[in-house]
This record gives sequence, C-alpha cells and structure tokens, in this order.
Amino acid sequence: MNTTKPQPKRGTPDFQLLILTLLLVGFGLIMVFSSSSSLAVFSYNDALYFTKRQAAFAVLGTIVMFVAMNINYKKYRQLFIPVFFLTLLLLVLVVVVGKTTNGAVSWFHLGSLGIQPTELAKIATIVYLAALITKKGERIRQWKGGFFPVLIIVGMVAGLIMLQPDLAHASSSSLPAAC
Repeated sequence: MNTTKPQPKRGTPDFQLLILTLLLVGFGLIMVFSSSSSLAVFSYNDALYFTKRQAAFAVLGTIVMFVAMNINYKKYRQLFIPVFFLTLLLLVLVVVVGKTTNGAVSWFHLGSLGIQPTELAKIATIVYLAALITKKGERIRQWKGGFFPVLIIVGMVAGLIMLQPDLAHASSSSLPAAC
C-alpha cells in the first residue's frame, strides 16, 4: 500500500503580474540611464556604466524570481522566523560595525558590494507579519493578543532602523504594516 501523498501540481504563474514586473524593471533601467548617464560619462567614460550594473542585478533578480516562483509557498513558512531574527541581528550589527554613507550607518561593505539590511527588513517584516496575522486569524482584531504584538514587532524594527539614523527606511518599513 502506497502511503505517500501525491505532490501538488505546480500552478500557472500570474502572467499579468509577471509582465508588469518585467515592465517595471525595464522602466527602472531607463530611469537609471536617464538619471546617471552624464555622471557615468564624467566618472567612468562610459554612459552605460550604472545602467550595466543595474541590468546585471536585474538579470540576477529575475533569475531568483523565477526560482522562487517554482517553490511551493508553504515551504517559505518554515523560514519566516529564522529570516526575521537574522534580519534583527543584521540591523543590530550594522549599527555596531556598519559603514557610514550619507550620514547613516546603514551599510555593510563586502568589497565593492554594499548590503543594506533595512531592505531585507522591509521584506522580512511584511512576511513575518503576514504569517503572524494568518496564524492569529480573527484574534488579530483583539488589542492585547492580536494587534498590540504587531505594533511591538513593527516598533522594534523601526527602532533598530532609527538607531542608524534612517528615517526614510524606518517609515517605509513601518507603513506596509499599517495596511
């Protein structure tokens, strides 16, 4: 007797969302070229310098997106807590050992690659809150056991970002939680 569960079939992607995403990436590349070509010519003697860099990251991001699309979303549930706590750790570490850029200590530099934990914090907070709200269900409408813990989590992330100090990222990581 075979007791293994049949594997769920992979769903079809949302082509409208996929096309809109790729169009936004293309529009972003045009905007990078438009806003940086004169600086690129002056600094690097190549009008496409920043556009090429952005395009390379866009290709990498597109590959990651296609890989992520083919993973069952239920597997992500196992990762949301470790990723969220890793994000909190990175937000603390960036204040201690991060590099100051434009008045904020918000970057780790690994060679020529800069990593900004606040970008990960936005995604990790949204995913963590989505999982928490799903788990709580109707109890989310209660103040003490539902909504208050969400405020604590958002406040903790925003507070760690404000230590950098980075008001723009603190507000942009907090606003999605208000929705």
